[in-house]
Amino acid sequence: MGIKNYLASNEMVGNYWSRHLPPKTKMDYVTDGILLNLSDSSLVYDKKNENQILYFGRIIEGKGLHLLIKALSMLPEKYTLKVLGAFNPKSTNTEEAAYHNSIIE
Repeated sequence: MGIKNYLASNEMVGNYWSRHLPPKTKMDYVTDGILLNLSDSSLVYDKKNENQILYFGRIIEGKGLHLLIKALSMLPEKYTLKVLGAFNPKSTNTEEAAYHNSIIE
């Protein structure tokens, strides 16, 4: 049994692996590492709310979500921040878990 499907992070990676995988391997791409299949896009984006910011990404310190939250608190206008990101609650990385907890408080 071999690989039937491969999910690449971008076209460059897919092109590389397509030369090394079996010829009938199906190649799919996840642009910027996000795959959304939402039947109702209003779950993510509210067209009536002009003051909203969407964050897509892992919830780790290196992505700077805490800086975005701090910057939003300094603006004179109110903004809605919607966060769609991944975090492993079972992670054994205590620094990562502490950062995640500080974000959701």
